[in-house]
Amino acid sequence: MIKGLIILGFLLQSCTLNNNDKNKTSDKSSAKDSLIQMKRPHSKSEEVGDSAFLLFWNQFKDIVKTLDQKKFRNISLDSLECEHENVHINKFMSDYFSKVFDDTLVIRFSEKEKIDFVNATMEPGYFSPFIARQLKKDKLTIKEVNIDKSDNQTEQIIVVLKFIETESGYKFYGYDRFG
Repeated sequence: MIKGLIILGFLLQSCTLNNNDKNKTSDKSSAKDSLIQMKRPHSKSEEVGDSAFLLFWNQFKDIVKTLDQKKFRNISLDSLECEHENVHINKFMSDYFSKVFDDTLVIRFSEKEKIDFVNATMEPGYFSPFIARQLKKDKLTIKEVNIDKSDNQTEQIIVVLKFIETESGYKFYGYDRFG
């Protein structure tokens, strides 16, 4: 009886190992597919899908680089989303601006391989009434610019800058930080 249980145990373990090998192969191809999707050009306008946004993005980078607070306020909403917290623009300028737009992030603005553009469609109920009034009624798209701040010696840090189309053009809407 004990001999039979031992043989049964070996058979079950053998079956489990074969299934694990199949899963590893599947995981490898899945990981490979993900890497292929991530390795795409970052600066082509068709990727962002909006030449008006690309013009705004270049203007935004210049304003941040020159630390022009007046112009920054003009291209931002009055209330910003800062890591899932709503913050008035005055508080953002005094408490967050220099932390978000530090030297590393500003340098990354010119490193195209560190930037990825994403369009995110949001439901109308996602926005506060104040923000909803400023939006174009037929478009609820957030343009996100994901910037990899990490280098080879540190953990990965991604800063996501969010922009939204309003009646008067694109505006800075907020940021998130991951890592």
